[in-house]
Amino acid sequence: MTKLNTRLAYFDWSESGIIKATTHPIDPTPEEVEEYLAGFNTMISSVSGPYVIFVDASQAKWYNSKARTQLALGADALQKKYEGRNQGSFVVVGSAIVKMSLQGINLIFKNQARQRVFTSYAKALAAARAKIAEVNKETPSSIKL
Repeated sequence: MTKLNTRLAYFDWSESGIIKATTHPIDPTPEEVEEYLAGFNTMISSVSGPYVIFVDASQAKWYNSKARTQLALGADALQKKYEGRNQGSFVVVGSAIVKMSLQGINLIFKNQARQRVFTSYAKALAAARAKIAEVNKETPSSIKL
């Protein structure tokens, strides 16, 4: 299985080393956030070796504080669970204001996932592809993570 659709996002990991999630424009319930995090867990566990995460959140609504906290805690737990394999996150947001806000949050909380934020889908995807190509070039296949 290389694709999964949840109420909060559509997941696609058919491109080698890149786990993609495209969020749907909804105000998620706690159950929908759990389903989203479970989707990420399913994807990550099915990928062997290093990977990057690409999230197109350009159509996402502004989530309530409970959903944001739940997402942050869940993402942190996944980062710790798969430590060493995640080579970074590339997130597309809908506006420069949201981009600055997310960059500020990452700076304050010293995000360990090496997250880069973009307002351009094409630039974010190019950066994600370049990163996974760089990682694959540096990691001989005999010692893939």
